[in-house]
Amino acid sequence: MPEYRECIAHFLFLLWFLRYCQQKGLDLHVLGLWTDKTAGKKGKKPKPTDLVFMLDHNSKDKRGNAGNQGYLWPPMWRKSSENPNPPSISLLELQGVRTTSRAIILNFGALHFQLAYLTHTSVQCFNKHTWDTVIRKTPIATRGYRIALAIEFSDYVMAFLSIDQLIQVLYYLFR
Repeated sequence: MPEYRECIAHFLFLLWFLRYCQQKGLDLHVLGLWTDKTAGKKGKKPKPTDLVFMLDHNSKDKRGNAGNQGYLWPPMWRKSSENPNPPSISLLELQGVRTTSRAIILNFGALHFQLAYLTHTSVQCFNKHTWDTVIRKTPIATRGYRIALAIEFSDYVMAFLSIDQLIQVLYYLFR
């Protein structure tokens, strides 16, 4: 579990980032969600040469404790027989940020996203050039950290970084 001061620091950083982007008139619609591979159910570990990859509406990747995992892709927007044409992720636009003593909550309009830091997690915002030319092309083993989840915008990528990718994700609709 992270210390309270880490949660406050992440909140203040993301609040600054949101205000900076709003003042600059930057587009904060979500373009994509990214993550690093983890050991699957069969215990197959990711290769040291694996790169971060983009999720989509068919993604089944989860994070969290063994008995309480949440999908990285919004479950209500996953493609299924009940939902054959899910909404596009680009409908989400970062509009606000809140914090609790153990989590960060991002307001994407009709959908809210809560990320609980189960262990020490850092938040980093990379400009798109750095993301595309360095982070995406650097293997997990070389990086020295893992991308638990990254949210891509037009000019920046907001990444939640950790050694073990142990985060708890929760999406909920907001009306």
